[in-house]
Amino acid sequence: MPHERARHKQRTEKLLEDAQIKLSSVISDTFGVSGRAMLEVLIAGERSPKALADLAHGTIRASHATLAESLTGRFEENRSPTPNASTTSPASDQTPRR
Repeated sequence: MPHERARHKQRTEKLLEDAQIKLSSVISDTFGVSGRAMLEVLIAGERSPKALADLAHGTIRASHATLAESLTGRFEENRSPTPNASTTSPASDQTPRR
């Protein structure tokens, strides 16, 4: 179970990296309270760096502007993080053989 959790975290980090979201460079724990809040609204479709930065809690040392800048990225709809992304699969394009 711990290995699977680590694998999901690494996959999430890779998706953020591919989208040029530099969250891990400004907060110490991407999966802490603030990071999870930001990830949840990213999954829900929010793309505004300012709105995402507004979700920061507690002891984040980066300024609001620096945090917003790190959250400025680009998402392709087919690569955006989704809940259960590892367990869902697209509908089959293959036509049934007779």
